[in-house]
Amino acid sequence: MRRRWRQRVRPAALAAAGAAPAASPRRHAAGFNFVRLAEFARTKLEPSAGSHDFSWLDAALATLNQQRIRAVLGTPTASPPAWLVMVNPDMQLVGINGAPLRYSSRHNVNHLHAGF
Repeated sequence: MRRRWRQRVRPAALAAAGAAPAASPRRHAAGFNFVRLAEFARTKLEPSAGSHDFSWLDAALATLNQQRIRAVLGTPTASPPAWLVMVNPDMQLVGINGAPLRYSSRHNVNHLHAGF
């Protein structure tokens, strides 16, 4: 005898990129229930060597929670913090013209660099 599995009805998951807390009520009203957060925020999380600031993230998560919007926290390794690039400017990738890519570019760091 085969068991029949009941199919669960799940609400559609709608995702939004970026999670500025001020936009949270608009996202909730639009039906969004997930946001991505912190994937490019390493400079904000680690403003200087050995110093970490999670207060803005705590506030953002609290705001999203009040709106019943879930957060998917990203690992902020896509770009190094600004202070790290200033200490190790050679960790930036170099473009085809031989000039280093500007700091604000995504994935502009040599992940094999010892300082990263």
